[in-house]
Amino acid sequence: MATSVLLPRGGFSPSSSSSSMILLLLLVLVAISSASPVHELVSKFGFPPGIFPKEAKNYKLSTDGFVDIELDQHCLLNFVWSANFYIYEKRIRLKLNFGRITDITGITTQKRYYYTPGWVPVTAIDVGRHKGYVVFEAPSSNSRAYSIASLKEIRHCMGRKLDGHSCGDSCETSSIPISEV
Repeated sequence: MATSVLLPRGGFSPSSSSSSMILLLLLVLVAISSASPVHELVSKFGFPPGIFPKEAKNYKLSTDGFVDIELDQHCLLNFVWSANFYIYEKRIRLKLNFGRITDITGITTQKRYYYTPGWVPVTAIDVGRHKGYVVFEAPSSNSRAYSIASLKEIRHCMGRKLDGHSCGDSCETSSIPISEV
């Protein structure tokens, strides 16, 4: 029994086969990134899904290993009955590795000490080095740890206000006043 194979015009070449495979792989990655929410993605890398708000659904995987996450608007989030607030910008970019997220842009947290009010960037999120805890790393002693169990629930954004003050259209984190909590 003879089997026929269709070859592209001009015959078969390794470069056309490689290009086709790369194109197919990119199409699969695009389909995966648009089909499942970011919470499923981070769970596959060892993180509890609640590290991102429910409103963070769309994401894109880039070829350089970064993940771009989009929200409809800026988001104020609070974890576990604490006075620690986080702002998730409309666009977040990060590098996702198993147990560790690095190179984060678009997530900020309140400074730990209220006598120096303001916001600092979250630089990394780690679940691997502290058994049972997720650590949101920020400069100048502003890192905070939460139990993995407390971040399994995916929370909604609290809105765009803190202590009655709106973020405004641009939600520039440096302009949000913080009163004593």
